Formats: sequence, structure tokens, C-alpha cells
Amino acid sequence: MKKLISTSSWIALLAITVSANGQGPLPEIPGTVSSVTISLTFTTTVDGTVKKDEDTGRPLTGTEAGPTDYNYWTVVKNGKRVEQAEEVVTKMLTSKYSNKEFLLDLKDANVITDIKGWSVTKVQATIEGPEVTAVGRIVNVENGPVRFYLTHKTLPSIPIDEYISIQGLEAETAIALALNSKRLAKYNAQEVPTSDVTTHNVSLKSMGFVRISFSQTVTVGEEEGRFLDELQVTGASMGGEKLGFYGPEKRQVLVPAAGKLGPVVGFYQYYDPIERDGFVSRVEGSVSLGAGVVKNVGVFPDVTVDPDPENVQ
Repeated sequence: MKKLISTSSWIALLAITVSANGQGPLPEIPGTVSSVTISLTFTTTVDGTVKKDEDTGRPLTGTEAGPTDYNYWTVVKNGKRVEQAEEVVTKMLTSKYSNKEFLLDLKDANVITDIKGWSVTKVQATIEGPEVTAVGRIVNVENGPVRFYLTHKTLPSIPIDEYISIQGLEAETAIALALNSKRLAKYNAQEVPTSDVTTHNVSLKSMGFVRISFSQTVTVGEEEGRFLDELQVTGASMGGEKLGFYGPEKRQVLVPAAGKLGPVVGFYQYYDPIERDGFVSRVEGSVSLGAGVVKNVGVFPDVTVDPDPENVQ
């Protein structure tokens, strides 16, 4: 069931978002930063033999040589056919797709000019307030939207949400979880509070989904066509979260544990509508996320703690 958020709370959170978008002082937004590690393997059908002479069946050389999946030849001696053959040969070619290849794709897309020093990072703000709760409904914070960035030690961070999406490590939507969320308050003889301690730990197992896409719409003659360049994989996911704290005020933050999607399996699809050529590869492997580090995520461009508009009343 979706939780309702009051209009006043939504306005306050929206004010934070506006400031984060550069229309005022950057706010302090507690949240977490996690590393992303891509470890995938592509398996593709490719030509499995070389071009052969149609009269001898021997491999061609020079400018006519090259790979192919089909040959046909007929050998004639003394005016008589002595050999005739037709062959179709393919093989499977495997290649790796890791953070390096993803960064090279981003370079080709003119997102960056060089891959050196860049890292793929997941950033997630924590939403605070009495109207929100984490899974278990004990802790009065919840996770904000997941964002992905390229980060660099000396250069500004770059949003890359349009190129990568990772789902399946959220406690709120997990298929199975082990939850221990507790708030314990103690009082003296006069019923005056002497301590108030909140703990929150989650382990989860679920199904995950990863999409990496550089697809775009292109003009083909007088019509528009879809240039496909994307992979999609699904599979088992496991992770978790715990309660952490930010700053001297000890503001509560939901800190993700190290998570993994894998083994995952799916496909990569490439199609050029101009050349009318393409191919499909099988994809397998894993995508891992490092344990979250508590930081002020307000320094990242366009970070938001804006609630889902459907939850606003």
C-alpha cells in the first residue's frame, strides 16, 4: 500500500530539491554513495570460416580474403566435375563488458572525453520526516530515488541515469527479507525518558534487473528509425540495509549493504536502421554494488528527495 504524504511535507521537500538544482544554496542532504562494478560476458554468433575460391575450394588471399559463414565451390578437371561442396560455418565469440567498456561507450556518446579517473557510482538520498518510514514502519526515514553518476576526484560529477538502470536491491520491494527493526525507549521512576535507541537491519533476496542503453532515434530518409544499442539482464539479487547516521546531529540514514545481481542472464541488441544491419548477443554475469558510504549527497547535481507525486494528497 502506498503511503500518503501531506502537502506541507511535499512542499518542504520540494524546496530542498529546488536548492539542489542550483536555484539557491546547496543543502545538506544525508544519503549514501556506492560503487558499481559491471562484470558481464557477451556471446555472439560470428562468421566461422574464410572465403574460398568458387573453382578450387581454396582459401582466398589478398583483398578478396576475409571471414564468412558461407562458401560454395565446384572443382572441374578435364571437363568433369570432381568435387562440389557447400558449407555454412559459424562460431561463438565471447567478449567482456565491464566498467571499462561502459566508460568507453559513454565516451563514444560524448558524455566524457577520456575514461581515465572516472568511476560509476550509485547515489541515494534519505527522505526524513514523521510521514515516512522504512520497511517495518519503525524508522522515520525512507530511501529516496536511486541516481547514477560518473564521479571523478577533480572533475564535477555527471548524471548518467539515461544510460544505466539497476533495480532489485530495494528492501521495500524484496521478495524475501530478514528484518530486525526496533525502537527501545527507557524511563526512570518519574517516567522521564533516559534513553531512546533505534536499530534497523535488513537482509534481502529478490529478483533484479539491469539495463544499459545507448539507443536513440535517428532519421532514415523521411522517416524516423530506432538505433538500438542496449543490453537487458535479469536474475537473482541479494543485499540489505542498516541504520546509519549523518553529521553531529546524528540524522538517520538508510545505508545499503554490499549487493549483487547475479547470476544474471539476458541479451544485447544492436541494430542500425540506416544500414539495416544488426545482431543479438547473449549476456551473462553479474553487477555488484559496494556497501553504502554516508555522505552529503546534496553536492551531486539534480539529487532529489522529492516524493512520488502519486503519494501526495
